[in-house]
Amino acid sequence: MDLNGDPQAFLAELVDSVQRAIPAELAARVFTVERRRSLSDRVARRPGPIVRLQLMGSNEALTLSYEAGVGWTPEAALVHGVVIVSPRTMPLGAWLTAFAARIASLAAHAARDSAQSARALQALGILPAGSDILVRDTNIQGDLHALSVRVGGRLPPMAVASVEHIGELLAETLPRVLGTGSRR
Repeated sequence: MDLNGDPQAFLAELVDSVQRAIPAELAARVFTVERRRSLSDRVARRPGPIVRLQLMGSNEALTLSYEAGVGWTPEAALVHGVVIVSPRTMPLGAWLTAFAARIASLAAHAARDSAQSARALQALGILPAGSDILVRDTNIQGDLHALSVRVGGRLPPMAVASVEHIGELLAETLPRVLGTGSRR
């Protein structure tokens, strides 16, 4: 997507990608979308344009702001408790890389947590064995990426690596199959 073409479309795509990658409960705790709503937005019940995204980590906050005429303001800041200190502006590419890495880390952690919970419930006989190994229509991308975590410990390492590779290939192919991605 062109960053300079339609900033709102780009920001909306970032929001959608976070919502696809991590569970909603986790996103509500760590990801904030700030919008500026005009009176006409409120009357028409529109959400208003996105002006700022913030992803909170245990010791770092990543913030991306956009203002017409000013452009992009990507920042990273240290976090001490609930206080954000020492913000620093960084290149947009570096911010996007840090953002993607943090989302991937959160998604992997959530998948491991979910897999451990499912295994415990299976051991107790509350869930049938293997019921956590699935790809739901509502979270295809996230579930494809989580498959290798979910089968980890149940299959040999080579098989887990194969499942991970197949999941990545399917996730990469999905936008083209759905008609939303580029055709090579």
